[in-house]
Amino acid sequence: ADYRELTTKAGMLRQGGKMFRGRRASHGVWDGVWEFPGREVKGGDTPEHALPRWVAATTGRTIRIEKKIAVVQHGYTTNWVALHGYVCTLAQDADPDPEHRWINPSTLEEFAFAAGHRKLLEELGWK
Repeated sequence: ADYRELTTKAGMLRQGGKMFRGRRASHGVWDGVWEFPGREVKGGDTPEHALPRWVAATTGRTIRIEKKIAVVQHGYTTNWVALHGYVCTLAQDADPDPEHRWINPSTLEEFAFAAGHRKLLEELGWK
């Protein structure tokens, strides 16, 4: 099979000992699965520059990238993905919209995360 190679980014947001996660739209591939904010990097951009812009555009929140966690590789359907993961914090305290939620890291196992995002959790030791 021919795979399309994608570069994506995800920000694992922390605030007050909790993690921020969102839910994929209820249509398309992996509908309803939980994930950390992020999307495909396009047009020669870098994940470090694209992530804060994307989070601001979709959630209205400003983030600071603290550190890069890892680049995890995984495949699904017809895509081969290099997912760049970052630990981030919000530049200001804010409550997320209803499609996003702050959760305790101890409850992460209760949520079905996308494969690449699960691998990022494993990199942090938060299986």
